[in-house]
Amino acid sequence: MNCTEIFPGDILVSRLPDPIGRACVIPDTGSRMITAVDCSIIRLKECINSNLFVYYTRSDSYSKNIDKFTTGTTRKRISRSNLSKISVPIPPVEEQQQIVAELDLLSTMIEKQKAQIEELDKLSQSIFYDMFGDPVTNEKGWEVKKLKEICSKITDGTHNSPTNDASGAYLYITAKNIKESGLSLDNITYVSVEVHRSIYERCNPVYGDVLYIKDGAISRSEERFSRNAETD
Repeated sequence: MNCTEIFPGDILVSRLPDPIGRACVIPDTGSRMITAVDCSIIRLKECINSNLFVYYTRSDSYSKNIDKFTTGTTRKRISRSNLSKISVPIPPVEEQQQIVAELDLLSTMIEKQKAQIEELDKLSQSIFYDMFGDPVTNEKGWEVKKLKEICSKITDGTHNSPTNDASGAYLYITAKNIKESGLSLDNITYVSVEVHRSIYERCNPVYGDVLYIKDGAISRSEERFSRNAETD
């Protein structure tokens, strides 16, 4: 594997998923570092702030630019030559510094909120164990039954991804929409009435059902969903 030395202040950009184009500024660790061929090294000129550039790589505009220059079918990637074609907005230096300062402040607030959410999650788990005990050891002696004994129905949706689009008659719910916080309709797609009918014959979700992810890297998330939802 070909490796290249990197230095503090350099920017590393991922050339392979996931996601392609993710970037970070190399800190000064006091140690020599190298990177492999799946990353590109960017050394910016003084006309643009390094942190501003990294913030820009998190924008939708940048993602769309990356998509235009991504190649490959089974394994997506972006070449160094194509990466060099990405357009980057360059405000005046003083405005760059102001933008970075505001985004730094916002990032700090977001990280604090994430930490608070993690603490609340730990608290909720603690309360659960206090009330119900450990479900594995079951020291409280609760009655235990198999899932099939307490469910009136356990089924799954279509085994083939149907045609879905940005508009249509019915929401098409897949694993990507199930988050720890609940059902997310971000990046939602839709199916036609005809597709809905063919899926509904196999799986007819109703209000109050639990949607459980059974495939992929995402697991153990669940959510109640409405009558018009389809499952993957």
